[in-house]
Amino acid sequence: MRQRSSDTDDEPPMQPAVAPLAPLSPAKRVPWRKVLWARQPYDDTHTAESFLEELVVNATVPQRDYATVVWSALVVDQQVATVTAVGGASHALYTGRVMPRQLLLADALLMLLGSLLWLASSAWAGAKAASAAGAAAAGAATAAELAALSPDASPPKHRHQHRRRHRRHVQQQQRDATPPSWRASALDGVGSMAALALATALLSPLLGTLTENVSSDTTIACACLLLLAHLYLHDYHFTAALTAQLSASLALGCAVCGSVLVASRLGSPAAVYAQLLLSLELYIVGPYCRRQVAAASHAAHAALTAGMIGAAAALLARQSALATSAYCCALLFITFICPMWLVRIHKFKAAINGPWDEAVPRLSAAVSRQLSQR
Repeated sequence: MRQRSSDTDDEPPMQPAVAPLAPLSPAKRVPWRKVLWARQPYDDTHTAESFLEELVVNATVPQRDYATVVWSALVVDQQVATVTAVGGASHALYTGRVMPRQLLLADALLMLLGSLLWLASSAWAGAKAASAAGAAAAGAATAAELAALSPDASPPKHRHQHRRRHRRHVQQQQRDATPPSWRASALDGVGSMAALALATALLSPLLGTLTENVSSDTTIACACLLLLAHLYLHDYHFTAALTAQLSASLALGCAVCGSVLVASRLGSPAAVYAQLLLSLELYIVGPYCRRQVAAASHAAHAALTAGMIGAAAALLARQSALATSAYCCALLFITFICPMWLVRIHKFKAAINGPWDEAVPRLSAAVSRQLSQR
């Protein structure tokens, strides 16, 4: 037993695999660095004294201006005017104040006016884009020629080759920036509108008997709820930039369903056709035309908004003074009161950012442009 115990005492003690870091004294402690690749005598949960110095409040919150917010609210006014115009025209047809032939004539005039606005705004926007592209190309060509004429440039033979290649590249850029002719745009628009009118005419007899076994109160209530959902889900950013959101598709579906329900109570196939054609023009084709006008000129965008609001108010004034007053008050509230509230409560916004946030990659303009083109 004594021999066995002596053998055990002679065995060397087991050494740990990794020696722990010895704590340093406060005088010898190295400063902490925010890196992962260096071994530091600090815990993983160590917090530096400068942790809260990187705290930023409202770093990514945009500063809102009252005039800018009011200008942005014009797209909401346009959509409210669209829904009001469709509802007023449907009520006028239902009560007999407007005949189906009159509304069909108004649909044709509206289609012609929209086509003219589309062509004019497209030509204006295309001219501005072409002039900007031409100016940029001319500046690039001038810079290239100056660089080729510099003393440190390549030999004359290579300089001439570089100039020819650069001129071909500039010409190709100008051709790509040139918008399509107005004739091609007009033919595409006429074909789309003809297909829309034909499909609506074929479906009008069927849609006129859709809610025969349902009461009028239930039908109108469902239509009103669908139109309110359309106003709530509508993609108002579409006027400023082309987007593809699910809410926009749902909003369009709600508007079309509400128009179909209202048209099913009109009875006459001609009235159903006139009302559905007006609804499809304003809900489907109208946003594209308004977007093109807004991109062409701010003054044209404001004039179009005023025209839509005035047309809807005039249509309501022939039917109910109370509805017209409510419509005007709602537009004033949306256009002036709501932006004032938004600007006033913006000072209470407190978005806190700091080193605890997740890292966000910052892409260059070239990479972002390549990703957007895919």
